Amino acid sequence: MRHIVSDDDSKSQKRQWLSSLPFNSNPDINPITILFRDEKKRRQNAELEEVEKLKQEVFNLPDKVEQEKLENDESNPSKNVTERLAASRQIKFSQLWDELLGKISEENQNLLNDLEEITRECNVYFEDGDIGINNRLQTIIYHNEITNLTIESFENAYEYLDNILPPRLSKIQDYCQTIEGLEQERIRKIRDLFKFYSERLYRTHHLSDEETAVQLEKQVNELNSQILDNRRVYAELEARLLTAETDRVHHYRGELVDHQSKWRDSMWIIYKQTWM
Repeated sequence: MRHIVSDDDSKSQKRQWLSSLPFNSNPDINPITILFRDEKKRRQNAELEEVEKLKQEVFNLPDKVEQEKLENDESNPSKNVTERLAASRQIKFSQLWDELLGKISEENQNLLNDLEEITRECNVYFEDGDIGINNRLQTIIYHNEITNLTIESFENAYEYLDNILPPRLSKIQDYCQTIEGLEQERIRKIRDLFKFYSERLYRTHHLSDEETAVQLEKQVNELNSQILDNRRVYAELEARLLTAETDRVHHYRGELVDHQSKWRDSMWIIYKQTWM
């Protein structure tokens, strides 16, 4: 009759057999331990070689990558890490640069929109003011009969003109100061944009720090020229507006002087006729 060995008996027999082997307690001669150890070491060596290769490719980049290679990289499955990294850096640099220019254009457009709005408000103020001046002078002087006018009528008109000039000039100055304030705000925002994007552009490492600085400096110089031009324009605008407003009030005064002269001549004729 065949002897049947249970599973527990089999395990016990295996343990007894393994314990009887001379290398059981010595990992240096255990073939299973040696096999796993050698395989682990082989994998570690392979990983180290791969890492070293990547380090050489990534950190020993050439100074420049040919433009043709960059353009063909996306369709070339065999391109190496250096070319892929260079292409990625160029794309990132271009994206950031376009974003920077786009943000600057947006700030410039916002300034133009604000200028249009405050200019429209200023124009309404002066247009309404001109209507008010004309109506006032018509009421005081021009719609009255010559015989109803007196020297006091003209004195009141002159005083009215003297009183309206200062607030109108002040309105012009406020308008120009608002423009300057908007320009300063635009400059501050653009400076913040340069600070934010320049740090990110440097970190792309697409260009050397010196080359990146040159690109940024060119754009800064262009913006500085625009700022200086704007300041000259604002100064000239304020001077023209103040001069034009002063001339306008003087024009009203000149018309009033002419009308007063005609009034005197008319009154002299009337008085002369009464004497005759």
